[in-house]
Amino acid sequence: MKTLIKNILETQFHPLQLKGFGHGIYNKNCTCFAAYSILSILDESFQELFDRFMRNQSYSSYYKSNPDITGQKNMGWSGAPPENIEQLIKEGRFQYISHFFSGCFFEEHWYIMSDFSYHQADSSEDVSERMEHLLQGKSILGTTNPNIENIFDTTVFKMIEDLRDTLTHRMEDYPRRPWLVAYIQKETKEKLNRSFEDYINKSIFIPLIGFLKENEPNTFSNTHTLYSAENYPLIYPQSKEQIIAVVKTINENESKSRLYYFLYQPSTRKIFEWTKPEVRPVPGHHSFYIVDDLSPLSEWDHHYDIFEHATTMDNEVFWKEHVFKKDEAGNFLYLQEVIYKNTQPTIYTDL
Repeated sequence: MKTLIKNILETQFHPLQLKGFGHGIYNKNCTCFAAYSILSILDESFQELFDRFMRNQSYSSYYKSNPDITGQKNMGWSGAPPENIEQLIKEGRFQYISHFFSGCFFEEHWYIMSDFSYHQADSSEDVSERMEHLLQGKSILGTTNPNIENIFDTTVFKMIEDLRDTLTHRMEDYPRRPWLVAYIQKETKEKLNRSFEDYINKSIFIPLIGFLKENEPNTFSNTHTLYSAENYPLIYPQSKEQIIAVVKTINENESKSRLYYFLYQPSTRKIFEWTKPEVRPVPGHHSFYIVDDLSPLSEWDHHYDIFEHATTMDNEVFWKEHVFKKDEAGNFLYLQEVIYKNTQPTIYTDL
């Protein structure tokens, strides 16, 4: 007997988010579902729902057809809030909200995406009609696509292998699963890695560079990060057994700039300089120079690899042959230990 969709949603969503649950449908083998809920903005629970789960979140807005009202369309803007949504609600611009849920079962777990929308409508039945259009694989206005028989033919539910020509960067790292599952896994990995990178930068590499600035000011007086005001770009495997930080230094002018690669090994609490990449000037944006250093040694061949927090360097050959390789005497070929002093051990306990 298949589980009720609402019961599945209750394992991951607060009751407020499910209030006004309409109904949902499964695909043929009950491995994916789509469902929706509708709630009046006048409902007594709306304000708490808005404050806890909807404020400052992306949304879509849907208006009644009215060509006489400038700026109002059947399908509104989608993305981060472009205007004060609270003010629009107070003005009575919208009367209902909807949550649309898409879920897939993969490796003993339900992966569920949810999107919410604001609706200008005369009744909940009007909003329900829009939601039913989506369940049928139509647009919210009811228009059809000849290539889509039902909602489970849409991109969200298709297998990654069927979307090769339209995949965004690195989605192919999540093969043999629906796009929905791959997207959620990628987003989750990115959030975890962002937190990890922030911690490692603040606890290891930022204090290390501070130490080098004090002790080698002629070399490290002017250092640059990349995509962050303070954090250096990092290269590491999913296991996080070792982490390389890339530091650009500029002394005098850009013609004197270069990249330093510092490797931290948590198991030994040692820091090394990775010396295999060629030393050369790196004027301007240095992500391209990092990729030039890495692409001959690994599958990283685009500067997006440096910016993608969900992308990890899991190439064993890279680490074994190009980073940790040793000579016959057992000495590292491309690593030189950095001698530093942790002057604040009660703060930087990992350094």
